[in-house]
Amino acid sequence: MTKEQLERELLPLKWRDTNRCGVIVTRTYIGIDFYIQHLDGVGFLVYGIGEYRDFDTMPIKKASIEEAKDYVWEVYVANVLEMFDTSEQYQKQ
Repeated sequence: MTKEQLERELLPLKWRDTNRCGVIVTRTYIGIDFYIQHLDGVGFLVYGIGEYRDFDTMPIKKASIEEAKDYVWEVYVANVLEMFDTSEQYQKQ
């Protein structure tokens, strides 16, 4: 499956407000929750936290909320695509 095919098949991420200092979150079914936090004078910080509460991605600074959401989408798609690649490798063994 190509990245473009996968992007057409995946449902859009649903963001919600956490009611904690301008932080929004989207939960995925691949074990990573993504958070975007707005900090005045800094921009938007993106965090990915795994199911065991470890940080999967380092905080990334983006200038706008849309840039931050686009970044999260790219990371999400790349992770799902990697899962497909890994499963295909095991099937060939």
